[in-house]
Amino acid sequence: MLLIYWVCNFIGMIFPNFRMSLRLHGSNKFLLFFIFLYYFVDRPSPVQAPNGVPIYRTDRGGEVTYHGPGQLVVYPILDLRRQPYQKDLHWYLRCMEEVIIRTLAVYDIVGVRDEINTGVWVGDEKIAAVGVSSSRWITTHGFSLNVNPDMSFFDTSFIIPCGIEERGVTSIFKIFQEQGKLASSVPSLQQISEVVLMCFNDTFGVFTKSGRKLS
Repeated sequence: MLLIYWVCNFIGMIFPNFRMSLRLHGSNKFLLFFIFLYYFVDRPSPVQAPNGVPIYRTDRGGEVTYHGPGQLVVYPILDLRRQPYQKDLHWYLRCMEEVIIRTLAVYDIVGVRDEINTGVWVGDEKIAAVGVSSSRWITTHGFSLNVNPDMSFFDTSFIIPCGIEERGVTSIFKIFQEQGKLASSVPSLQQISEVVLMCFNDTFGVFTKSGRKLS
């Protein structure tokens, strides 16, 4: 144990953030040491797409997707064993789609499900990707809603979004443009996140409240 303590403190001299963790969690040095190994040693470096975007493999459901600026990425952590939730990932996924559909309706955008593919669509184009996972019914991952991202990152010469070759991708900004609306009328991520939260409460029958900021 003394050796591990010395090694952890030596590592802390090299990585100040890790040393801060040691101070905050002084009784967990052994655990933190292996957390360090996981994050700094065992985790492989990402490969890069031809356009320079790093590619990470995750354990969520679904095929390849893109996350970046201009998207609202919502990853709820829920215990599906508790009411009013259900121990049913299919039910959970459909509820997540419903949250998106209700959110889009606030902006007069008709979002629909697809009988084969997950996510939410406007016409033949996907506006929100959904991919969920769980461990012991605790959910991870969630959905991303395209508000105003750089659509060049969905270029099919680099990525086949969700593995679907014959259909495209859209965004709220793009739809507003097609409708002749001003760019200034596109909601901000903050504004649309508040609508998503309201629709989440309505869909799942829960009440959420703000907590302290995570640092």
